[in-house]
Amino acid sequence: MESFICHPLSGNGSQIYVRLTEQHYYVDWGSTPLAFPKILIDDIRDNFFKTSDWYPLGAKWDDPIEGGLGEYIQKYQTISSLHSPKYASMIASIMFHLKMVEYRRNKNQHNRIELKKK
Repeated sequence: MESFICHPLSGNGSQIYVRLTEQHYYVDWGSTPLAFPKILIDDIRDNFFKTSDWYPLGAKWDDPIEGGLGEYIQKYQTISSLHSPKYASMIASIMFHLKMVEYRRNKNQHNRIELKKK
């Protein structure tokens, strides 16, 4: 079982402890233990990142940015435990650690975090 520690891309918040098996991610993020199938990240990689453009993270709980990863998770995620835009932060951090995405801070958009598929 592979395991690693990553951090939210914002630089704020709790460390994200990840254990990876053939089929699942097991995550401890702050006081929240989570488990989700690997196909979730495959779905995001294949269906959210349609182009090589930069996409907003949009992980705001109550008002995710239109077209952002948080909105995608809120609208299209079928795993009930991860149906909130807030999980976009965790998922983006894992994807960055696994070298699936890169990120930047867009100073023209109030320093928001943006993601791009590698």
